[in-house]
Amino acid sequence: MKRLFLIILVIFAVLFAAYKLLPAKKISDSLGEDNTVSKTLCSNLIKVSGDSMEPFFKNGEIINFNKCFIISDLTVNTIVAYREGEISKIGVIGEVKELATGTSLQIFRPNRPDEGQRGIAPADILAVYGVKYSVSQ
Repeated sequence: MKRLFLIILVIFAVLFAAYKLLPAKKISDSLGEDNTVSKTLCSNLIKVSGDSMEPFFKNGEIINFNKCFIISDLTVNTIVAYREGEISKIGVIGEVKELATGTSLQIFRPNRPDEGQRGIAPADILAVYGVKYSVSQ
C-alpha cells in the first residue's frame, strides 16, 4: 500500500512540475488535444465579474477558457481573457492591426461601448474562448 501511494505521489509531483515549468501548449502538443491531461492543463476557469460582457456572459458565471492557443487563433470576434496591467479582463478582438512594432489586437467589451477599443499585444492574451462573439447572442 505504501508503495502504491509513493508511486501516485511521484506521478503527481512529475505532472505538477511539468505543469509549472513547461508551457501548457507544449504539453498539449506532445500529448494530443483529446485526453484528460491536455484538457486539464489547457483549461482556465474564469469567474465573470461585472456586466461588461453581457449579453454573452452574465455576472457570476464561471467560464472555461483555453490557455493552449496559437497566435493564429487570435482573430476578429474571438473572445479572450487578457491582462491589462495587473488585472485580468474579458473582451472581444474587434480588429487585428499589423504595425511596424508588431501586432496590436484591438479589444472591446460589448456592454461598454463608451470605452471604445484598446490596443493590446498578443503576449497579453491569457486564454481564448471556444465560441466566437456574435452581436445576435
